Amino acid sequence: MKNVVVSLIMAISMVTTGMAQESRSSSRSSSSSSNISISVSETNTSYKVKSSFSKKNTEKLIDFLKSELGAEGMRVNGSYVWADVAQGEKSFECTVGKGKWRVFMDRNLMGKADYTDKKKIMERAAELVGGRSRPKYEGALRDYEISKESAERSYERAQRRLEQAQMELERAQGALERAQKELETKKKGKQN
Repeated sequence: MKNVVVSLIMAISMVTTGMAQESRSSSRSSSSSSNISISVSETNTSYKVKSSFSKKNTEKLIDFLKSELGAEGMRVNGSYVWADVAQGEKSFECTVGKGKWRVFMDRNLMGKADYTDKKKIMERAAELVGGRSRPKYEGALRDYEISKESAERSYERAQRRLEQAQMELERAQGALERAQKELETKKKGKQN
């Protein structure tokens, strides 16, 4: 019993001090002719990207981010910077300069939907500059999840169509029974 209490106290203290913080990161570096370096770090509290890449891809990245993030919250001062503030603190910042790209997202300050949307944008941006923000299996997993969701939606649509067809069949059977009763009534009326 004493061990259980001690273990419970340790677990609670780890959570409150942040020691139990989940952390995943991946990086890809290359010093060949492509000169691409990208590092992605994701914890329970933040998501960060630090990248350097060929300067020729800078405009491509800026155009992509402009189309995805828009001009709201964007400023230009040598570098392009998109930033959001929540509760008086920086919740999101994306900076693009010549061959350099930095991202910071605070999960605690951003809404879940906003965080998820921006994370997906940053993952696609990482692929655009030539890096991969996650291991290959995660891309395959994402594709599987998308396919699974699509299949589930198709199944639900088929279920709804089946239910509608069953209701129509029941209506048709009711109409048939009424017509048969009417026919029998007319036959009896002619016989009398």
